[in-house]
Amino acid sequence: MKLKIKLFAGLREHVNKDSISIDINKPSVRVKDVKAFMSEKYPEMKQLLKKTRAAVDSEFVDDNALLDKGREIALIPPVAGG
Repeated sequence: MKLKIKLFAGLREHVNKDSISIDINKPSVRVKDVKAFMSEKYPEMKQLLKKTRAAVDSEFVDDNALLDKGREIALIPPVAGG
């Protein structure tokens, strides 16, 4: 399944892109599969991805949420600030 993933904060800084396209060869894909794929492709982000929240169509979801092609998927790591 091909997915477009929007990246924010530290994730965006690691890849120097606002979004990436990934292709996971599975019949069904969950958020945790996207995080595992990205941890393999970008090992320096592994620790950050453990703390990262996912949103689908602007709604936060847990790591077991199923993803559908064509939906807006965003990975949002924790940010500091007040």
